[in-house]
Amino acid sequence: MADDRYISASQQRILALLMVLSDAPIDGLSKGQMAQLNECSASEVTRDFANLVAAGFAEEIAQTGRCRLGPKLVQVAVRHTVAIDKAKAKIDEVVGRFTRG
Repeated sequence: MADDRYISASQQRILALLMVLSDAPIDGLSKGQMAQLNECSASEVTRDFANLVAAGFAEEIAQTGRCRLGPKLVQVAVRHTVAIDKAKAKIDEVVGRFTRG
């Protein structure tokens, strides 16, 4: 369990915003919707979203001004899935060596 001394409300709010954005991967959300869903102020959403954009984890859709997850976060998820698949293949190979008769 995390030591509460190291928990930052603003960082937790940004992480929660990532989860809110994950529910609208194509059309995105307005900043007002994000504030409502994340139960925070519009100014907090503006600041938090700017940090997510700077990190490549979110983007603004030019045509609509709405916000969605950015490619970097999705790339992290894909790399994670690939690593798990490789680990599973290794485990399957080891199990296969011990179960062949």
